[in-house]
Amino acid sequence: MKKIGLIINPIAGMGGSVGLKGTDGSDILHEAILRGAKPLAQAKVDLALQAIADQKGQVLFYTAGGDLGENLLRSLGFNYEVTYRPQAKAQDTGVNQGINREVVTSSEDTIQAAQSFLAHNPDLIVFAGGDGTARCIYRALGENVPVLGIPAGVKIHSAVFALSPKLAGETLAAYLKGNTPLVKREVMDIDEAAYRQGKLLTSLYGALSVPLEKKRMQNKKAPSPLSDKAAQLSIAQYVFDEMEDDCYYLLGAGSTVSALKELLGYDSTVLGIDLVYQKKVIAQDLNEQDILEHIKGHKTKLITTPIGGQGFLFGRGNQQVSAKVLQEIGKENIIIVASENKIANLEKKELVFYTGDPATDKEIEGYYRVITSYGAVIVMRVRGI
Repeated sequence: MKKIGLIINPIAGMGGSVGLKGTDGSDILHEAILRGAKPLAQAKVDLALQAIADQKGQVLFYTAGGDLGENLLRSLGFNYEVTYRPQAKAQDTGVNQGINREVVTSSEDTIQAAQSFLAHNPDLIVFAGGDGTARCIYRALGENVPVLGIPAGVKIHSAVFALSPKLAGETLAAYLKGNTPLVKREVMDIDEAAYRQGKLLTSLYGALSVPLEKKRMQNKKAPSPLSDKAAQLSIAQYVFDEMEDDCYYLLGAGSTVSALKELLGYDSTVLGIDLVYQKKVIAQDLNEQDILEHIKGHKTKLITTPIGGQGFLFGRGNQQVSAKVLQEIGKENIIIVASENKIANLEKKELVFYTGDPATDKEIEGYYRVITSYGAVIVMRVRGI
């Protein structure tokens, strides 16, 4: 019988669609809840564990109490033992919003839960969250136990995560069925405070062993090299020249799109979602609800660029561009921009996205033109995962 540790960060991803670019810190969680954010991590782990439903008798989970794993495993009928229970820390999350008090957990709970598994010699530790959770796992374990990350956060730059919850489940199922080789992968994280100010400060914290599943595990994020600047400016000028006067434009995150924001002549954040009409900015740093309210009933085009090294268009750091937003915009109005160098350095020669809604994924995926410089395009497959 395989022994698997499971930790869920129950607040992971809550800051994404409401435009907070993360959920680190009690003040940010408080603000996310006030903006209407809902917990997402449990559903993503549920989706992952569906892949091993037929292997229940072959797995014993070690987990933490409550929403850190116990509740979900009990509801799904898995065998489990609780090795750590967090002490309740009541936090006022907005009485005036109809939310009285909520018990939240901390990064220290994640660390202590992971360490509590070690006495049982687990074969693998599975965790759900983002880069902050991965850092906690690294602090707790070092390189002693192999891990598998289920992507559930806003910031997911580390290469210890599967591409999607479903693919995390498939990776776990493959691991349980055989001797999947292991490989060391980087744990990365960014400064969230700087991130909210439009500065991307990424640090390497260490490495963890993960199952070697190239088709299911993500690559680390690659920064844009300085040599890409000329290509970004060329792309920006082309898009600028092609902009229609009777159309709204949503400008996504990333340095490639940021070059267009600079050309349009307004102060912007590299990481926010902005709205432009007739080449003038009319709203900045929008969340999902803001976007939907602004574009309802208006022809709107979305200009977006994939994450370097990973090829993600949606679902990594730009959860504001949700399934509802993509449905409102329509596949035909998505404009993808990326330098030839960025495309050449993708580990997988396709672009991917994750919305959490299979129907939207089916509508959006297909083959797209990608603008690589002034007047130059290539065609690439875009696939929902």
